[in-house]
Amino acid sequence: MRWKPIVWNRADHYAQWLSYPSRVGEPPQQGSALTLVEHPGHMFVAVGVERGGESAMVWVKRIEVERNID
Repeated sequence: MRWKPIVWNRADHYAQWLSYPSRVGEPPQQGSALTLVEHPGHMFVAVGVERGGESAMVWVKRIEVERNID
């Protein structure tokens, strides 16, 4: 199966969904955390999964991590 991540981008001027290259393999389930090679060091969560035949679109948003500086 092939799946394509669609990533939510919070831009300064306007937010948008960005389409990334397709991956081979089973798509993540809605609510699961994942990483993307395009954004090393960042975690994402699958907020929606649309399956259609042998492919799927996975809508993902970046997980904001709170950092406490002592």
